[in-house]
Amino acid sequence: MKITNVQNPKYLFPDNNKILCQIKIDNNETWQDYLASDDDDEVHGKELHAALLAGTYGKIASYVAPIPTADENKQTAIQLLQDTDWTQISSVSDPAVSNPYLANKLAFDQYRNFVRQYAVYPVEGNITWTTVPTANWAKA
Repeated sequence: MKITNVQNPKYLFPDNNKILCQIKIDNNETWQDYLASDDDDEVHGKELHAALLAGTYGKIASYVAPIPTADENKQTAIQLLQDTDWTQISSVSDPAVSNPYLANKLAFDQYRNFVRQYAVYPVEGNITWTTVPTANWAKA
């Protein structure tokens, strides 16, 4: 196999180890995607990776993180809510029933209200998720 042409190199992951590019092989006129890396099993893959890093085929485009879909954000929100469902059990924050009891239930309620909006009305894009509160336990 002889690589005759290379175009559009771009880093595929944030660690900048693997480079996705299009190549033409031998006399074939069709561009094919190829993932070049220094740990490729094939010698031509390692050689191509080194040539890409050396700039032989132009500048390598930076890694661009994929934009989360609305459904992915919805699933994240659902998981975050499930992770804090325990805070909604009434006895957990009732000092007359539990000792110790969750003293900052209001902080969890506010957190869950923020997250719930994305579970109910999901949006596409990067969301800056509010940090889950740390449970503050008190004794009755």
